[in-house]
Amino acid sequence: MTGHASRTRANSPQGRLPYLLTLPALLALIGILYPFVLGVYYTFTNYTLTEPGDIRLVGLANYTEIFKSVDFWRAFELTFVFAASAVMIELALGLGVALLLKAAFPGVRILRSVLLSPMMIPPIVSALMWKVILLPTNQGVLNHILGLVRIGPIAWLGDSSTALASLILIDVWIYSPFAVLILLAGLQSMPREPFEAARVDGASGWFMFRKLTLPLLTPGIVLVTLFRLIDSLKVFDIIYATTKGGPAGATMTLHIQSYFEAIRWFRMGRGMVYLFVLWLLCFVFSKALSGLWKKALVR
Repeated sequence: MTGHASRTRANSPQGRLPYLLTLPALLALIGILYPFVLGVYYTFTNYTLTEPGDIRLVGLANYTEIFKSVDFWRAFELTFVFAASAVMIELALGLGVALLLKAAFPGVRILRSVLLSPMMIPPIVSALMWKVILLPTNQGVLNHILGLVRIGPIAWLGDSSTALASLILIDVWIYSPFAVLILLAGLQSMPREPFEAARVDGASGWFMFRKLTLPLLTPGIVLVTLFRLIDSLKVFDIIYATTKGGPAGATMTLHIQSYFEAIRWFRMGRGMVYLFVLWLLCFVFSKALSGLWKKALVR
């Protein structure tokens, strides 16, 4: 009787409801996994856009060729330099601005709105705007300002020695408000009692910052690092809109290199190798930083 009743419940509308409710999530999961698995499969093939009907398995040939390539390791290095530099600057700048905005002074709300405005602009629009600002002649806003003190003009995006730094500047301008937002929320949610007790004991502001503010803010710092590092590793729109990987490959990151391999040069299999390596990097860093974030929350 019990088994019959269970089967009857499972076949009833109420019994089928949990399965129906999970169906959208299952379809979304399949929609995510199918392109990913297909992309990984292409890394083991000779798939090209010029001959899409002639796909053959080539094993690890694509990986072997790319890992022996100087271009791959150059792109690997540039990706890390760009991501690490941007994240460190955004963390430092975000923390400083968050500490400033935490203070109560006239116009602080207006200042918060102004400082968060870059987040409201699409990154591609911001990149094109900065491309105009960084024009290599005195027509560029930045070069015009520097020209007033007899500096320049500098080919910010057109010189291999300054192109990557210029891209880091653009990324910092666009995404520092995100760091400010998260860190400011962390600062405002801190308990007051430890700070009041330390102040009564005569602790200095620097001591309270090192021993109280930073430890209590660690979950927010790790969270900002997690999101911004993953985004910076796979950034595409800012770089393509401004330099397209140039000049002379000075900003050719893994994501840009994969675009050239797959779309410009039609070698889809090789292009997918770059993306798969990029995915592995993002996965490893996300797992490591997620573990740190959980430990920081427990503390």
